[in-house]
Amino acid sequence: MTWNSLLEGLAMQVTYSKQADALYIRFGEDVEGKVARTEEVQPGILFDYDHDGRLYGIEVLDVTTRVPSDALKAFQIGVLEPVS
Repeated sequence: MTWNSLLEGLAMQVTYSKQADALYIRFGEDVEGKVARTEEVQPGILFDYDHDGRLYGIEVLDVTTRVPSDALKAFQIGVLEPVS
């Protein structure tokens, strides 16, 4: 069983940008202008909220310093660039 099959049909997407070294977990549909405000809950951990105050997404910066590379390779869901 793969991550893609586990998440199929769920309104959640995980993307990783190697260039930015950032992981983004989005809940719901990708709608431009959906994020109303962003809160940095810890250094490098940002929560995005929609206009109704609901959690829209979570961004994790400097991922390679926070997550072991083997675990990061499991997030090949919506990878923006290959994880090496």
